[in-house]
Amino acid sequence: MRNAREDESSTWGRSGRQRRRLHPGWELRLYGKGIRQARRHNVEWFELGALAAALGSVVTAHVALLWGFLFGASRQPLLMSLLIPPLAPYFGWRAQRHAAARVWVAGLLVYLLLGVLRGHYFR
Repeated sequence: MRNAREDESSTWGRSGRQRRRLHPGWELRLYGKGIRQARRHNVEWFELGALAAALGSVVTAHVALLWGFLFGASRQPLLMSLLIPPLAPYFGWRAQRHAAARVWVAGLLVYLLLGVLRGHYFR
């Protein structure tokens, strides 16, 4: 006979197929319809992580560009990039900060692409 702790962590069906609990109240069977639900669940977490990484890269690149503008020759790019954020990569490119400008644009493109593909924008 099993104890209660074994039943909570994992159970074995009569045919020997393993079932796992992903979180309380939602049980996954590694066969049939349950595996599709698990894949969809994993894809959603992957997309959420990719969106967070893309947004984080845009914010980090923007801060790096602003930091560079702060110690640059002119304060005008700093002020314009604070007021109108999409101008930051343009001024960064002109100030020879190509890497940060590329990361900013690439992160924004990934963020928008994932948002459009998931249907968060332009429904």
